[in-house]
Amino acid sequence: MHDVCLIIENSGDTLQSGLTREIQNLVQSMPNTKFAVLSITRKQSSLNSLLGEIPSNIHEYVQFIVSEENVLKGPCPRRRERKNFWNLLESLYNAPLEEKTRYFESAVQSLAVDANRVISYADIINSRKFWDLMMSQYKKYARHIPLIDYVWIWRTSQLPFFQIMHARIPMAKVYHVLSPRYAACAGIVAKMRYRSHVVFDINENTPLMENLKLETFTIDSNGHSPRSSLSPSTFDVYKKTHNASTKLFHYLSSFYADFIIIHNRNPQVLFPDEGLRHKYVFVPLSTSYPQKEIRAPGARTKLSIGLAGEITPHGDIKTSIKAGKLIADDQREIRFKILSLGKPNPFYLRECIDLKNSLGMNFTMEIVQGGLADQQRALGECDIVVFSPCNGSGEQLLLSSLQLGKPIVAVDEPLYRRVIQGHSEEDRALGECGFFINAGSPQEIAHAVGVVLRDRKLGREMSRIASRRFETYYSRQTGFKTYESLYKNYM
Repeated sequence: MHDVCLIIENSGDTLQSGLTREIQNLVQSMPNTKFAVLSITRKQSSLNSLLGEIPSNIHEYVQFIVSEENVLKGPCPRRRERKNFWNLLESLYNAPLEEKTRYFESAVQSLAVDANRVISYADIINSRKFWDLMMSQYKKYARHIPLIDYVWIWRTSQLPFFQIMHARIPMAKVYHVLSPRYAACAGIVAKMRYRSHVVFDINENTPLMENLKLETFTIDSNGHSPRSSLSPSTFDVYKKTHNASTKLFHYLSSFYADFIIIHNRNPQVLFPDEGLRHKYVFVPLSTSYPQKEIRAPGARTKLSIGLAGEITPHGDIKTSIKAGKLIADDQREIRFKILSLGKPNPFYLRECIDLKNSLGMNFTMEIVQGGLADQQRALGECDIVVFSPCNGSGEQLLLSSLQLGKPIVAVDEPLYRRVIQGHSEEDRALGECGFFINAGSPQEIAHAVGVVLRDRKLGREMSRIASRRFETYYSRQTGFKTYESLYKNYM
C-alpha cells in the first residue's frame, strides 16, 4: 500500500491548472514518502510526458481514460436490487444540492464497490431506465433545445462520472485530490472503496464556464474536436449542465473530505457551510520568483511605482492612474508601471492611455502585459505596489510583492487583509506591510504612497515585514511542510 495517492486530471499532454511543477516539487520534498499517481485523462499518455523527470518515490502510475469507447463491465453480485438503484439515482438527480449527500454514498456503493455492485457502466448506458432519467432531466431543464443536442450534452457531462466508478485506483493510506470534477469523483470513490482518508486541494479560482464563448468553443463528445454547430441556447444549456456538475463535486468534496486545502482567498467563496469550516487548512499558493536583493523605497534617484489591476471596465485601474498624477505632483522624478492582471480590454486600454495624456502627466507610464514572469520582472524594479480590486486574479503577483519585500497599498478586502495584516494571531504579530485605502479614491492612494516614500524608515520596516511574512507563511517549503503534516496524521 502506498502512503499517498495523488489524483489529477489532465487534457492528454499537459496537466490542467499548471500542476506539473507543483507535483514534482511536492513529491521531491518528501523523499521518504511512497507516492502513487492516478491520472484521469481523455487519451493515452505517459507519466514522463506529464511530469518530465519522474521522482524516484513515485512507485505507481495509473491512467484512467474517459471515453465513450471505454465500455466498462464488472461483476454485479447485487443485480436483483436494480429497481431500488434506479429509484435511488432518480432521487439523487432531483434532490436539492444540500440534500444530495443523502443518496450519493449509496449510489457509489452500488456502482464502485465490487462486493456491492448492482449495475455496471455497460448495463447503465444500454438501459431504458437511463434513457428515461435523461428524458426527465430534459423536460425539466432543456425542452427549449433539440433533443438530439441534449442527448449529446447529457452523455458528455454525465457518463464520465459513471465510468469513474470502475476506475482502478491505487491503494493508499491518503488520497490527495489536486483537480476538480473527475478527480474529485475518483477521490470520493477511493474513500468509500478503501475506507481511506482524503484531502481535497481546492483552488478557489477553479474555472466554471461562465465566461466561455461560443465562438471559441472547441470540444465534442470525445473532448478534443471542434463542434461549431451549437446554437446559443444549446450552448447555454451545455455550460449550465457542466457547471452544475462542477459545483456538485465541490460540495461533495467539502462533505466527504477529511481536510480541505484552501489557497489564499476566503473559503466562503466555495464553501459557505459554516459547519464545515473545521476542515479548512490554509496553504498559500506560493511563487517561483528567484530571490533578489530587496531595495528600500526611495533608494534610487528615479522612483518606480507599480499599479496592479485589471485593465477592463470591471477593474479600477483608472483610479490608480489618477492617483499617479497626484503622486507625481508631490514627488521628484517618478515612473509608473501598470501591471496588467489578465488580458487587457483593448478599448479600455486606449481609454487609460487617453486618461494619462489628458492629465498632462510628466512621468513615464509603462504598461506591462505578458505572463506572470514578465509581471514579476517588472515588479522587481518597483519601490511600492498599488493593487486595485481584482477578484483574486492578482494572487501570485501579490505574493511576489511579499517575497521581494514591496510595501503594498490595497483596498480592504479579505485577500489583501490576509497579506498586509496577517492571517493568524502569530502572523499579525509581525506587523503590517502596507496600507488600506477605499476603492475609487485617488487621494487616499496618493496619500498612502506618499507616506511610505517620504518615511524611509517606515518603508524599510514594511519591506522587512513583507519578506518575513513570505518566508514564514507563504514559501513553497512552508506549504509542503503543511502537506506533510496532514499526510502523517493518517499514514
